[in-house]
Amino acid sequence: MLDRLAPRLGFGLSLSSVLFLLAGCLSKSLTSLQVLPAAGGATAAVGQTSQFQALAVYTESGHATTTQDMTDQATWQSSTPAIATISSTGLATGVSTGTGPISATLQGAFGTVVGTSSITVTAAVSGGGGGNLSSLAIIPTTQVVNTLNETGQFIAIGTLATGTSEDLTNQVAWSSSDVKVATINSSGLVTGLNTGMTTITGIATVSGSAVTTATATFTVIPIAGAGTQLPTLTVYKVGTNAAGGTITGGVMGATGPIDCGSGSECVGSFPVGSQVILTATPTLHFGGWSANCTPYPNNSAAPSNMCMVTVNDNDTVGAIFN
Repeated sequence: MLDRLAPRLGFGLSLSSVLFLLAGCLSKSLTSLQVLPAAGGATAAVGQTSQFQALAVYTESGHATTTQDMTDQATWQSSTPAIATISSTGLATGVSTGTGPISATLQGAFGTVVGTSSITVTAAVSGGGGGNLSSLAIIPTTQVVNTLNETGQFIAIGTLATGTSEDLTNQVAWSSSDVKVATINSSGLVTGLNTGMTTITGIATVSGSAVTTATATFTVIPIAGAGTQLPTLTVYKVGTNAAGGTITGGVMGATGPIDCGSGSECVGSFPVGSQVILTATPTLHFGGWSANCTPYPNNSAAPSNMCMVTVNDNDTVGAIFN
């Protein structure tokens, strides 16, 4: 019946073909699949988990693109199940140390669309300072950024049964409760993506069992013109003898503005690319710096009471006094 009406259209097309084309133009089409956290942003200790999310991007003729959470509908795969496995709902579990690819696939109108990411699995915390890990703290406990894609640094400090403190930033498994607001990588570097607040969690494990968890918050509140502000460097003193320690620092060859005397923290603002030298005194109880501050000079004995950090965005440094 439809084909007999085709000559009335005058374009050499059957009515059924035209209706099919119109339906295709008016319907949504799956154009891409975004996996969050992005590559390099997901971590888990051996035996622990990390949640992935699949965001499908649809386009429709004459309309703006739309995004839909398709985590439970996507097909998930770990290319290296010996490093990490992943469930049908995007929950990855660390099996052994290493980094492995993670992918999600979704069937669209014009074929299968694939999104990719990766997960880094870290070893269980060993408590290498001479005792088992008894507690974990994240510094700072809260951070706020005022521009999208701005970053911040979180530091994980573990306290051993002996009472000494250690930097565990690169050993804990980091996660963000809302990866649409912000993601965090294996080094504790968080990136703000959209307005909102997310809970940042660090999990330290021993022999595959979670021994302690610490949390902090990261908030993104865009403010017009805030992008012109200088990045900040915040230094925190931690450990049983933190009250008796002092941290001073400034751009190489200059003094200030970092000066942590009686307070537990101090902050300075620096131009992007500045190399800031920090000095800890006295050296008697100084136990070292967080991993993101390189001992200075490089050939100095460990733990050096001086370190250097290059300020490229908001940064955090921990100074341990045991």
